[in-house]
Amino acid sequence: MTESNFDPLLIGLLKAYSPSHEERAASEYLAGWMQSAGYDRAFVDESGNAVGVLGEGPKEIVLLGHIDTVPGYINVEVRDGLLYGRGSVDAKGPLATFVAAAIHATRLAYRRRRRSGRRGCQFKRRALRGHAVSPGVMRHR
Repeated sequence: MTESNFDPLLIGLLKAYSPSHEERAASEYLAGWMQSAGYDRAFVDESGNAVGVLGEGPKEIVLLGHIDTVPGYINVEVRDGLLYGRGSVDAKGPLATFVAAAIHATRLAYRRRRRSGRRGCQFKRRALRGHAVSPGVMRHR
């Protein structure tokens, strides 16, 4: 198993070094990915948080995660079907999962809303700076 078996969003986030107070590269990578994936708006705000907005409607669903890690670099690599990298479990792995899931859910909801004429909801997601995390491993099956 190689890096190509894992989602490019997760690999890119893991490769973007982002210890607390140095998250800019990871935030810019994430905002760029959201923009290219079809988020309605994606940007890095004045505090350095990656922000993405999908859809419109009277209700908002906020997906919130953090993008910083503890200091130190762990090479991003796959060994025996396991993906290693600083933040792979806490919290870049879950962050990549819900960022990708939100775009898929929005596309599905848009198709259903078009057929039914109902109003939708708005997904807002933020990757916050300033919460240190520990290293981890993500298993791929």
